[in-house]
Amino acid sequence: MVHQVIMSGKQRPVLVSARALGTEGCNDMLVHPRFEAAILEIREIGSRFTEHRNSLAAGGLAYFVALAVAPAAIVIGALTGLLVGPGQVRAALNSLAAQAPIEASALKPVTDSLVAATEHSSVGGVTATSIVGGLVAIYAASKVVYGVRLALDGVFETKAKRRGLIGRVIATLITLIGMVLVVSAFVALTVLPRILYWLGWTEVRVFSGIGVIDWAVCALLIWLATRWVMQHAPNNPRPIPWRALGPIVTTIWLLLVSAGLGVYANLSTTLGSAIAVFGGVVVFLLWFYVGFMGLLVGAEIEAQSQRKSDFAN
Repeated sequence: MVHQVIMSGKQRPVLVSARALGTEGCNDMLVHPRFEAAILEIREIGSRFTEHRNSLAAGGLAYFVALAVAPAAIVIGALTGLLVGPGQVRAALNSLAAQAPIEASALKPVTDSLVAATEHSSVGGVTATSIVGGLVAIYAASKVVYGVRLALDGVFETKAKRRGLIGRVIATLITLIGMVLVVSAFVALTVLPRILYWLGWTEVRVFSGIGVIDWAVCALLIWLATRWVMQHAPNNPRPIPWRALGPIVTTIWLLLVSAGLGVYANLSTTLGSAIAVFGGVVVFLLWFYVGFMGLLVGAEIEAQSQRKSDFAN
């Protein structure tokens, strides 16, 4: 005999609610507390990332980098042309690429346009065009430095006090130092091997040729740089532990983006067509946009860690 029970309208919601609570309880039993805490942490970081509009900040920073690349390449090429002959920079970079072919192929789409502009501009030396380009490059690059500091002030929720003339002067000085370092690197790549050859060092290698070691060294340098930026760029600098998760996440992010974008640019016909039409600026914009996203994600992770530490104390 089959017994049928007809529930009233008031009883049905109660039963449905009880089933929902039972299902929720079962799910809570299945989810590990640490895993659940990690999910809540990721949601909190994502919420703050959206609240701070870091995606727009990364796009603006990438735009100013792209704006500064071409004039900076002209200036760097002109200054390099005063010290070394045209074509020597390309030969030195080809020598480095032969030592580390995997890394060179991954970064090739990002470096080709900059090297080409540098090589072509080195023929004419310092001209009025290079001087104007230098002013544009300094302005745009200083905007990048200034923007990174403001973005990190927003991430760490510190009051930005460097929006005046002093902040812009500091950003300009950092830009000039960076351009001098790039010129010095180009000159060192062309002159230093010859000097070492005259001293009897016939085999000089910058890379070991072992992919794991070379990528590990690159990861170490990126990690040190990102850790320094996160510690000193905000208005209220705080010491960042050596085992902090933020710089580590940014380092892994940048390595994956560099390798992945290089492989994708070499294999993708769509991106290859875009590069053919618009030039290497497409790769620059994409790489720097995703790279700045990684920097701000790592900064959000570190800021969340600092807030938890302050709350615990």
